[in-house]
Amino acid sequence: MSSIISEPKWYIVSIKPRKEKIVFVQFERVNIEYFYPIIKVKKGKLLKEEPLFPGYMFAKFAIAEHFNNVRYARGVKDIVRFGRNIPYIDESFIENLKEKTNSIIDFGKVDLKEGDVVKIKEGPYQGFNRSGAETQKR
Repeated sequence: MSSIISEPKWYIVSIKPRKEKIVFVQFERVNIEYFYPIIKVKKGKLLKEEPLFPGYMFAKFAIAEHFNNVRYARGVKDIVRFGRNIPYIDESFIENLKEKTNSIIDFGKVDLKEGDVVKIKEGPYQGFNRSGAETQKR
C-alpha cells in the first residue's frame, strides 16, 4: 500500500449547510482532526464570526483508513476531488491559515456613491481602477 494513502494528510471536505457541529461530532468519534476556519468580521460596531470558506472545512486523515468515515459522515456532502484525484493540502498552509484566522477583519464604513472610482489594492485585479456605474439598491 502506498504511503501517500496511509499517511494522514489535510483534505478539503464539502459540508451541508448549518451541519458543521454534527460533522465535528462525527469526526471526533473516529479521532479525525479537523479545522473549520472562522474569521471575526467587524462591520461598523458589530463584530460577527463567519466561516472563511462557507460549506467547506479541512480534515486530516489517512485516505486508506478513514475515507468512508469522512465521506459518509452525517453532514458531509463529499470529499473534494477532481475525477479520481483527491488533492491534499500542505500542513504549512493549514498552520498559516490557523494563524491568520485569529485576527479581526475590519471593513469599517464604506461610503461610496455612484461614479466614485475605486482602486483595487490586492488580489488578481490589483492595480485596476473601477468606476461604479450604478448603485445597487436593496
